[in-house]
Amino acid sequence: VTLVPMLLCDVFIMQISIRRSGDMLYAQAQSELDTAAGIIGSAFDTVDSVRYYYNPELTIDGKINTKWESGYQNTDVAVLNLPYFIEYELASPVRISDFDLYRRQDRYASDLKGGHLEVSLDGENYTKVCDFDYTGVSAYRNVHAAEIEPEAKYVKFVVTASGRKGGALKVPLCSLAEFSICYR
Repeated sequence: VTLVPMLLCDVFIMQISIRRSGDMLYAQAQSELDTAAGIIGSAFDTVDSVRYYYNPELTIDGKINTKWESGYQNTDVAVLNLPYFIEYELASPVRISDFDLYRRQDRYASDLKGGHLEVSLDGENYTKVCDFDYTGVSAYRNVHAAEIEPEAKYVKFVVTASGRKGGALKVPLCSLAEFSICYR
């Protein structure tokens, strides 16, 4: 995907910032043109596995050296088996064209081996729109086109394959550095 100045095309890049309130995570869309596109607003994010200090909000902080990491200890808030997921709620529905994923920038990039992305308008009925398989892939940044260009308010990042197991419990490990979407 070639990124061009926002005023020259109908494609926008969006990242979501998240804040925590109790057990819920809340997000707000951020981009220079979000106001014009009608995207600004509050939303929530859910995650089913997280290691303390490596929360899902790190997937949208704009820094590729931070990351969400799945839980692998009894003290983590975690489902300790695959699949793992992070769900993002957008402030308003958009037509998604691509997903931009950054794996962690070290020797453990292969922890994120495979999965898929799902979208929904209501947060309950999801449609899978993109698979990813990083077997043999060394690139940290990977752009994935949606198989269809769905209108969505919710996006779910689902991990179905891990490159290694770890911790005392020997559970599948996974991490994600950054996540963003391209939308029309």
